[in-house]
Amino acid sequence: MGKLTPATYQRSAQAYGSAEVHGRRTSLAWETAAPIRIQVRTVSLAGISDTTMQTWLMDTLVASAISWLSSALSVIPVASPVHADRTCANYWVFGDGSRTCQSEAAPPTCGIGADGSDQPIDPSLLNSLEVCPTSDSSSCATTAAGAGAADTDFIIYVSSIETSACAGGTLAYAASCVM
Repeated sequence: MGKLTPATYQRSAQAYGSAEVHGRRTSLAWETAAPIRIQVRTVSLAGISDTTMQTWLMDTLVASAISWLSSALSVIPVASPVHADRTCANYWVFGDGSRTCQSEAAPPTCGIGADGSDQPIDPSLLNSLEVCPTSDSSSCATTAAGAGAADTDFIIYVSSIETSACAGGTLAYAASCVM
């Protein structure tokens, strides 16, 4: 796997309970911090044919990891449901430097399906996006946002499949999808 650069990541803005800017801090306002709320979504467990092992993976191993992370990490909770951003494939760029989305890119992906392909993020987790197929603003239409993931600060996608990345001595690996 090649070195990941900042341009590799897709960032999605989230709404927090206050209007303050969140960035590097020298101290944490503990009265607003809470254990991180993690939601688990299963993409594919095709790599485990034994249903007992699938149950152990999700109900014991993943559940224990989530429990430990929730007790170890405190965050300022996200105030509204968590969303991933839809992205533009092309933009209209105007003389003043402003730009408008001309066409939507393929949906963001997270996790690997049973067939080895990247899996699109569920549309219910995607933000809205205004797309203008022509430079005339009357052509614009907005794709509605999904409901998002309520009461959640972080989503983990779980896949269990055999891939070329899991060969030799590698038992498992992880990657980020949307930051």
